[in-house]
Amino acid sequence: MSWKAILHELDLLGTVALVPAITCLFLALTWAGTKYAYNSATVLGLFVGFGLLSVAFVYDQCRKQDSATLPPRIIKRRSIIAGFIFSACCNGSITVLEYYMPTYFQTVRGWSPAKSGLLIMPIIGGFLVGMLVHGVGTTLIGFYTPFMLISSTLMPIAAGLMTTWTLQTQFAKLVAYSALSGFASGVGFQGPQSAVQVSLSDVDGPLGLSVKLFGQNFGPALFISIAQAIFTNRLGANLHNAIPGSDAKALENMGFSELVASVGPQNVGKVLAGFDRSITQTWYLPLGATCLTMVGSLLMEWRSVKEKRN
Repeated sequence: MSWKAILHELDLLGTVALVPAITCLFLALTWAGTKYAYNSATVLGLFVGFGLLSVAFVYDQCRKQDSATLPPRIIKRRSIIAGFIFSACCNGSITVLEYYMPTYFQTVRGWSPAKSGLLIMPIIGGFLVGMLVHGVGTTLIGFYTPFMLISSTLMPIAAGLMTTWTLQTQFAKLVAYSALSGFASGVGFQGPQSAVQVSLSDVDGPLGLSVKLFGQNFGPALFISIAQAIFTNRLGANLHNAIPGSDAKALENMGFSELVASVGPQNVGKVLAGFDRSITQTWYLPLGATCLTMVGSLLMEWRSVKEKRN
């Protein structure tokens, strides 16, 4: 293969359009309402840049067809787009929950980093058990779609239960709710990959898998950016409401120790309540994302992995 052909297969133009587009989107979501106002020229410019670069990327993908980063012929397949939606929302939601659990354990509850690390184990263990159930169940009955539907049903319940965490939540509930969240995500996590293997030929399989992996990685990056903006905004507002007259912007930029020293020991309880409320409000985002996984589950074709074997 000539160098020209190799460069053509790499889809450099698509990469040049996609990477800056995603960067613009993430910067806009991270800075909006924190570093810059929502209607500031910087934020609006980033959103406009994201839109223009996205149009350029879509045009490049349509032009290059099978040589594109995300081949349109593959994207149009029902199982692939369903798997993309499910993977992005499922992985994004569980990542946001895991991301803010240490903040809850160490800041709100005052537990050590070692104990906080141990309390992450239930959600990881539940996830692994869920994947095991999916693997065994799919092997026995052949169909993977039922496990995605189970996942889309359990995930909103688990995420909703985690939004009830407070300063007084019992230890057993912390473990049970996080384990349920991990299990709910794990039981459907491999469904999109099974769909790729069943619905596409061996030649198209790697292309479909790349789309699935893109969604699996894009979801966490997107939702973490949004979650950080929500948490920062809500923390400033909640602390300002709890301690009238305080400088919300200054409080947002302080570490926890500096924050406690600034507001005084008498207001520590209010600060902890503000952190707890902010984390809960941030977790409404993964709650919504888990509900969106149902779209992917309902769109997914009902096909058996045994078809491929035969």
